[in-house]
Amino acid sequence: RIWSVVGAIVIAATVLNVLGVLSPVIEFLAVGSLIAFVESPIVNGLEHRGVPRGLGALIGLIVVIAIIACVVMVVVPMFFEQCLEILSNLPAQLGTLITSALQRFRSFSQGSWALDIDSVFASLANIVQVYGKQIAGDLGKGMLPFITAIASQFFVVFLGLVLAYWLACDYPRIHREISTIVGEEKETSYRF
Repeated sequence: RIWSVVGAIVIAATVLNVLGVLSPVIEFLAVGSLIAFVESPIVNGLEHRGVPRGLGALIGLIVVIAIIACVVMVVVPMFFEQCLEILSNLPAQLGTLITSALQRFRSFSQGSWALDIDSVFASLANIVQVYGKQIAGDLGKGMLPFITAIASQFFVVFLGLVLAYWLACDYPRIHREISTIVGEEKETSYRF
């Protein structure tokens, strides 16, 4: 039983490691597939109106990118505004919370244990202050990895857009090929 548990842990760790390595590829395929899925009705509609499928795929991709850009332009500023508001109010709220807790304990009892609690809360406030300075320092040191991660994400999104264009452009041909591979008896289930 012990070796089965150890084996299961090793297998789970290996699977998680492989998924971690493959996560950019999975993300690239997900971005491309989702955008191609969203733009396919636009491409099909343009093709029925006589527009070549390649041009329709390009127009559909531009429309989807424009919609995503509009949504991002509306959501991202609100998100950053809320984050900045939370971060700016957090130290004041912590200080107010600690101060009010100290005042309650002082008014509750003037005994020696109240002074001990006061020193505990003072050390807690110092710990919070040191932790805040450490986070700020880590953010300062971590700009290069942050910029590298953002550049990597943009590259994955760019490759996803290329994949989306290709999928939208060759969608009928891909379906014909897969239907041929699957066979006539399973073609209906595949298309569904």
